[in-house]
Amino acid sequence: MVLSCQNISKSFGDKKILENISFNIDDTEKVAIIGINGAGKSTLLKIIAREYDADEGVVAVTKGKRIGYLSQDSFVDSDKTIYDELLSIKKDVIDLEHALRACEEEMKHAEGAELQKLMDRYTNLTHQFEQNDGYTYVSSIKGTLYGLGFDDEDFNRPISTLSGGQKTRVALARLLLIKPDLIILDEPTNHLDLESITAVNNGLKAFKGNVIFASHDHEFVNTVANRIIDIREDGTIVDRMCTFDEYIEMKRGN
Repeated sequence: MVLSCQNISKSFGDKKILENISFNIDDTEKVAIIGINGAGKSTLLKIIAREYDADEGVVAVTKGKRIGYLSQDSFVDSDKTIYDELLSIKKDVIDLEHALRACEEEMKHAEGAELQKLMDRYTNLTHQFEQNDGYTYVSSIKGTLYGLGFDDEDFNRPISTLSGGQKTRVALARLLLIKPDLIILDEPTNHLDLESITAVNNGLKAFKGNVIFASHDHEFVNTVANRIIDIREDGTIVDRMCTFDEYIEMKRGN
């Protein structure tokens, strides 16, 4: 289990938005939150992301699991290029790489106890570098960008020159490279063109962790989600392990 929501309730003034909502998210699940406008989809996601406090109930994240959150209309706005922006996420790994190169140079001119000390340091740095995917961080950045519809010619484009949809894709790329266990997305296809929607869709389908998202985009929900949580007008939920099309068929059968 990655996430547990137990008995979550939330009101704004006299209006009850969420009423005694409980569910867990297990490994590999990609969960779509659906419902009419004002049903509380964004509110629920903000509670999970610790942006809002619930009036009642508990949100628990399994120890050691990390959450990444992209709110509505989130995007990266920077003077950096696309590639340099994503490279900045790997600063700790790059610092380790520089430390390894500096240690190698020092070892060339050291002897005896000093050399042994440097060799021990080098072994420790190498272990840290390997643990942080130091040998694959460049390919990870490129692979993530390719998966989100960017090509080599885009890498050196300043983010300030990108469209809103492209900036959103860069924001998602940042999130994917941080490698959270659970990604929370609020209306990730808002204002995106078809190319960007397709790229985000592909990026999420390829993501190995969990996703919980709110969306009105039928096709996007149907292709990404394997579980549907429908927030009803009374603030309660219907929770089904199925695609969106399957859920619609279930509702028709009722």
